[in-house]
Amino acid sequence: MKRGVLKYIALLMLLVLIYPAFATEVVVSPRAQALSYEMMTDSQTLSEQLGLDSQSSILSTDVDIVNGQLVLDRLIALSDPDYSLVPGDTISISFMERTGTDPVNIIITIPYGGTIRISSIATIESADKTFQEVRSEIEAALTQYNRYANPIVTIQSLGMFRVRIQGEVTSSRNIRVNGNSFLSDILYYGSANASSRLVTIESEDGTVRTYDPFLGMRKGSEENNPRLRPGDTITLHKKDRAVTISGAVNEKGTYQILEGENLNALIDYYASGVDAYASDDVTVQRSRGNGYYETLRIKRGEDFEIKDGDIVFVEPVTDSLASVSIEGALVSSESSNNMIQGDRSETYYYRFVEGETVYDMLLSLSSYFIDSSDLKGAYLVRDGETIMLDFNEILYNGAESGNLALKSSDRFVIPFNQMLVAVVGGVVNPGVYGYVPGRTADYYINLAGGYSSNSKGEKGVTIENGSGIRMGFDDPLTPETTISVERDDLTEKLASTVTIVSLVTSVIGLVASIVTISANMANWPNV
Repeated sequence: MKRGVLKYIALLMLLVLIYPAFATEVVVSPRAQALSYEMMTDSQTLSEQLGLDSQSSILSTDVDIVNGQLVLDRLIALSDPDYSLVPGDTISISFMERTGTDPVNIIITIPYGGTIRISSIATIESADKTFQEVRSEIEAALTQYNRYANPIVTIQSLGMFRVRIQGEVTSSRNIRVNGNSFLSDILYYGSANASSRLVTIESEDGTVRTYDPFLGMRKGSEENNPRLRPGDTITLHKKDRAVTISGAVNEKGTYQILEGENLNALIDYYASGVDAYASDDVTVQRSRGNGYYETLRIKRGEDFEIKDGDIVFVEPVTDSLASVSIEGALVSSESSNNMIQGDRSETYYYRFVEGETVYDMLLSLSSYFIDSSDLKGAYLVRDGETIMLDFNEILYNGAESGNLALKSSDRFVIPFNQMLVAVVGGVVNPGVYGYVPGRTADYYINLAGGYSSNSKGEKGVTIENGSGIRMGFDDPLTPETTISVERDDLTEKLASTVTIVSLVTSVIGLVASIVTISANMANWPNV
């Protein structure tokens, strides 16, 4: 009894081991793989919530990076109609003197207060004015001084000044910025408790303004991402409700929602709605303190109240991913890539998302093709109809058929190439032989035992490839080539004649012998 049980267990183990060899492999398209539906459990940092770069170049400690940013900011300031000069900015003024022969070049650094004095010619106030406005006033004053002045005014360099950041930050500090620095450039100092929805800036004259960085950085509201000015004090306030959402949504992440906004707003406005694979089921993990969580399951569309720290997951319907099959001459885990005619056909299932094409599929499966894959002879079976597809033309020449959209239950077939070379006619062993790349006709004739005694030899060899095109005796052959060796009919006929003559001669000799024996017996004495 025990022996029988042990045999049964051994058989089960064997089946478990060999089953994968017969299982059909599923290949998931890169686009389907990109649909990551893992639940996000960690909140994003403030800069990640706002979609900022990993590091602000203006805050870098690398001198080369800072100087490079200053050069870029200067060029932007020159072309930005809203850029206002700040103390420390340097402008260059060039014009002709009244004599018409002596050019004058003046470099002026904008002083605190903004008053620009151009020698004894003019005084221009730059405070609360854009660079374009200041330039126009300078050009007008110099032209009035000398109508042939031809003035040129440009920004030579941007000055640096300090602003202070405080509140919910890693540490309160003064930060070095320039006149082309924005609020978004310094929010990297926000702590884990900082609000992405409420920042106040107190200017040097005591005016306090309120900004919503989320609207400024994520929704493109320029008025919520102001330029910084000398003497500004930036205060980051504490967050109210921060919620992390992932799953079958278009923009997963951590969002700070406002009062009165709940699940519907979180999904539709902040996460930009659901994708094509979203179900109606939503899972909410809610902290109960001390590391304990409760799981709430609700339906999408309910006006469910969201609390600070909630983790929301919109459940996907992954079974809705469509699939097609592709079978035939494809790579096998059990054999090498040099399979020849007679190896078994392989089948794979390709899972894809709506909108993918035949070309997309072939790119994903290109590593599965083998030497014996007849890509030119591939075809599609759809709704009982066979559609011929030249995979070579699709992959390498952009054939229009590659734009055909995949449809669930499509069946693609890649036939095997005939990886054989036929040798017929005047050889010892006519037949078909396995194709070896790079070999010439002489190699296959030798495989066939060489020329037969009645062949015409090399001069009687005719070679045609699979397309019926003649090839030379020393050309490397291709699969499906036929080597025909012509026989020497005269030699064959001569051999037959010699055989017949010999047979007749033998018969005549036999008859003569019989006659002689008969004559001798007639003369034999009676006993």
